[in-house]
Amino acid sequence: MDCVRVSDDIDYISFTCFPDIKALNQSCNELSANPKLGIERLKTRVILERAKWCLGYPLEKLKWIE
Repeated sequence: MDCVRVSDDIDYISFTCFPDIKALNQSCNELSANPKLGIERLKTRVILERAKWCLGYPLEKLKWIE
């Protein structure tokens, strides 16, 4: 769904969807087992609840600085 590169000890954060934990684990195992990707460590976090929805930004209301 989305992937961002970040600073600190984590290089990337990927937002993905899986139908269940079994599918998530299978995907993580496949990624970790692929030496071409060079993945040293995977951390997963399951989103329990969305605290705030972002439906986009009202671009027509932004004031651009020239």
